[in-house]
Amino acid sequence: MHSPFANQWTTSPAPEPREVVWRNLPIPLGQRLIRQFIVYSSVVLMILFYMIPIGFISALISLNNLVNKLPFLKPIVDIPVVNAILQAFLPQLVLIIFLFLLPRLLLKLSTLEGIPAQSHIDRAAAGKFFYFNVFNVFLGVTIAGSLFNSLKGIVDDPKSIVNLLSESLPGQATFFISFVALK
Repeated sequence: MHSPFANQWTTSPAPEPREVVWRNLPIPLGQRLIRQFIVYSSVVLMILFYMIPIGFISALISLNNLVNKLPFLKPIVDIPVVNAILQAFLPQLVLIIFLFLLPRLLLKLSTLEGIPAQSHIDRAAAGKFFYFNVFNVFLGVTIAGSLFNSLKGIVDDPKSIVNLLSESLPGQATFFISFVALK
C-alpha cells in the first residue's frame, strides 16, 4: 500500500494538451465526486421535469387549442394545405426546438462536473443526452401522448387503463415518424 488514502494514487491517462480543460484540472477527486453526484441528480430531475413543459406545450399547441385560444389564426388554419402541415409537424417542431437547446445545457453541466478533458466532457454530455432521449422523448412522449388521448376513458373507468393505453399507443407512431422526418 502506497498511501493510507485509497484515492490519493488514482491515475488516468493524460489527455492531449490541447484537449485539457485547465480550470478543471486542479479540482480534487472528492470534490469531483460531489460535483458528479450533483450533476447526475440535476440531470435525473431534468429528465423527470422537462416532460412537464413539453407535454404542456404539446397539448397547448394542438391545432384545435390554438384556434380556440387565438381566433385570429382561424383563416390561416382553414387553408387545407397549411392545416395539414401544422397538424403533422407542429408538436414535433416544438420538441425539436427544446432538444436543440438541451445539448448546450448538458455540455455546460458536464464541464461543471469537473471533467479534465474536453473529449470526456463531450462523451459525458452525449451519454446524458442519450438517457434523456430514451426516457423523456421516446418513453415520456409516448406514454404522455397516450394518456392525453385516453384521459376521458381512464377517468370513466380507471381499471381499464392498460386496455386504453394499448389501444391509443399505436396512434403515437405518426408523431415519431414525423419527428424522425423533421430531424
